[in-house]
Amino acid sequence: MIDPWETAAQFTELCSARQTPDELLAHLQTHCAGFGVRGCFVANVPPPGANIEPHILLRGWNLEWIDRYARRNYVHVDPIARRLTTQVAPFTWASACRRRLAPEEALVMDEAREFGLAAGFTVPIYGVLGQQSCVSFAIEEDEPPSEYQRALHLIAIYAHLRLVDLSAGSPPEGGRTRPQLSRRELECVKWTAQGKTAWEIGQILALSERTVEKYLTHSMRKLGAVNRTHAVAIAIRRHLLT
Repeated sequence: MIDPWETAAQFTELCSARQTPDELLAHLQTHCAGFGVRGCFVANVPPPGANIEPHILLRGWNLEWIDRYARRNYVHVDPIARRLTTQVAPFTWASACRRRLAPEEALVMDEAREFGLAAGFTVPIYGVLGQQSCVSFAIEEDEPPSEYQRALHLIAIYAHLRLVDLSAGSPPEGGRTRPQLSRRELECVKWTAQGKTAWEIGQILALSERTVEKYLTHSMRKLGAVNRTHAVAIAIRRHLLT
């Protein structure tokens, strides 16, 4: 069994060296294979009624399926895409399909299985200005271990941040001005990067859970992050956790 946090750390450490989306995709596939990931797909969420084709950022699974999905405008009936409109936390495809699906939703999922996409894990990504994207992983099992899910969450956010840099033609954010986090804020972010909960961090640092939550909230605000995993990804990219 792989060490999920070591794998995530290796991914983030080398991510900034990837100079093209294709290089980043290969990097993703290499480091996520141990989690049972068979492919990945990254896209911005299109406006209502718009086609997804111009919003696709990485095409890391069956290209014939991506072409069919775009031509038939499945994004607006896909139960996974629909879940993105109401879900902030990452989710498995199995959890999104536990409800009774409409016929058109069931059709999308049945056709996806024909292309080898039977199970998956999707990470919604929100920018600080409200922009919405997603990173989806095709996986081998319906419900991967929670440690795998948390590591894939971090990897997804970090990969998306690198894609934003590449599309903007800008350097990795490590060279930009560093936000001033306090020692305690950095400690809390560092332990969050190791998969620790606020309660566990409190036990390690001899702080109350409420105090840890306060430090993490302050860190998120200073980093411009929309959640804790996003804060970890930004902190790693800016070399604050070295």
